[in-house]
Amino acid sequence: MLNIEKLKKDLEKLSTPEGPSIRWMYPPEGVTRVRILPALFGSDVFYEIVARHRVPDSESPRGIKSYICKKLTFGQECPICSAYEILLKSKSTYNIDDKLIRSLKPYFRIYVNAIIKGWKRALQDPTFVYPDTFPSEQPVLLVIPQTVHTQILNLILGEYGDITDPQNGRDIDIVRTTVGNRTEYSVQPVPNPSPIENASEILQKAYDLKSVVAEMDEDYETLQERFLQGILGASTTNILAGVISNILSGYAPQPLTSPTPTAPSIPSVSPTPSTVQPTPSSPTSTAKPTVPPSAPQAPTPQTPTTPSSIPIPEPQVPSPQTPTPSQKESKSTPTSPENLRQKLEELKKKFSGGKS
Repeated sequence: MLNIEKLKKDLEKLSTPEGPSIRWMYPPEGVTRVRILPALFGSDVFYEIVARHRVPDSESPRGIKSYICKKLTFGQECPICSAYEILLKSKSTYNIDDKLIRSLKPYFRIYVNAIIKGWKRALQDPTFVYPDTFPSEQPVLLVIPQTVHTQILNLILGEYGDITDPQNGRDIDIVRTTVGNRTEYSVQPVPNPSPIENASEILQKAYDLKSVVAEMDEDYETLQERFLQGILGASTTNILAGVISNILSGYAPQPLTSPTPTAPSIPSVSPTPSTVQPTPSSPTSTAKPTVPPSAPQAPTPQTPTTPSSIPIPEPQVPSPQTPTPSQKESKSTPTSPENLRQKLEELKKKFSGGKS
């Protein structure tokens, strides 16, 4: 007789090349009773903290996409953090909604191994429902917000002790309520501790959280490219997209209002004796003046036909000028990836008044 249960387990095992597929779980609206599993795979804590950025993205169904924060998750340079920090310092220069800049601010999510013990729609409901999609013998990777994790840590550091202990720990209820656009969470421990049934078998099915998080990492250039593609395609953030594009492409950001152009100054002709140069062929001949044009249209001086008694000054050849930093920036081309970090650091110093 065909073993259907074994077929289901083998299908789950082969669903991805790396092994079993991850059962992600986010606390739904209502009350979710869970048992958080202890630290595993050599880790000294039962959780992993992951930082992410919310970025406007035109291709996402919700108009927003989440990207990993390399700085707060892995301690590495993050292109989205660089863009956020520079925009935050220079936001007064640009007509950008603060909400758009704040949307780039990193936020935290915490990953834990857990088993789902039940769910009910509201706190006052008398009984829990045990959903078939999350059987209690199969751990899930539970994703909780920072507020929930803070309350769990306070329980452990307070009177309840290690609630993750397989024998003496206890279940907790995660309560999620939504009022308008605001979502609130609270954590309530069950009154009595209890052991995990079939603990050894369940713990063997738990996920290696460090490995799961490590697989989310991507190199700096790839993350920067995906970030730019998303932000440039969001039609509601054209100004923000342009500034970020300039920053990450190696250009210095320019103000939205262009300055009023000024005409170049024309040097005056000085009739002082020190500038008189005698004509070699005839010392007594009448010299013809070199009069600068009324507007900077011709690159060379024009000689009028009317004689004048003003001596001819020696032509002044302008010395080569070293372009200023602003001139260099205005004519620069996008930097290569290897110089991008240096360019971002220069921009940071510029907007912070030279302070690193």
